[in-house]
Amino acid sequence: MYTKSTTQLMASLQESVVDWKVFAAWVETEGSINSTIDFDQNPRTGKYFVHIVRAILIPQSERAPLEALQLFLTRNEVYSKLRLLKPSKTSLTKNPYYRLEIERMEDIDKVVEHIKAYLITEKARNQVGFYLHVRHMTADQVRDEFLQSWLDSHKNKKRRGKKGQKYVY
Repeated sequence: MYTKSTTQLMASLQESVVDWKVFAAWVETEGSINSTIDFDQNPRTGKYFVHIVRAILIPQSERAPLEALQLFLTRNEVYSKLRLLKPSKTSLTKNPYYRLEIERMEDIDKVVEHIKAYLITEKARNQVGFYLHVRHMTADQVRDEFLQSWLDSHKNKKRRGKKGQKYVY
């Protein structure tokens, strides 16, 4: 009688369990479609430059479910990384966790096209909408559209100077 090894059994289970609908549920509940725009000022020129981070991130304390998702992505020709992140002294969580990351633009586009029909919550749909809005924007276009609102939101935030100094605005 033929018996399958545990790796063959796990591979066959992963094939039947994970599809784009399941992946969309993972992104919606555990992960996010991250399109972060941050500005920083060049101290010499005074001009603001743009940092744009676009990624799909799924954090989880267990490694096995993320490996199943990564295997599914690999079979669909989507490059992803699985990283172990150890918290810093100042982070909120004190336990290490794993994070599945999709960072290449063509891979994010492929995943978004497959999962956007399965997203239920308003938050996830807004993340997809914002990603699609800033997807093809250049740094100059992003600076023109978002810099003033970013400056207005950061105008009232106080940052500490050196000890004994007043707050720096």
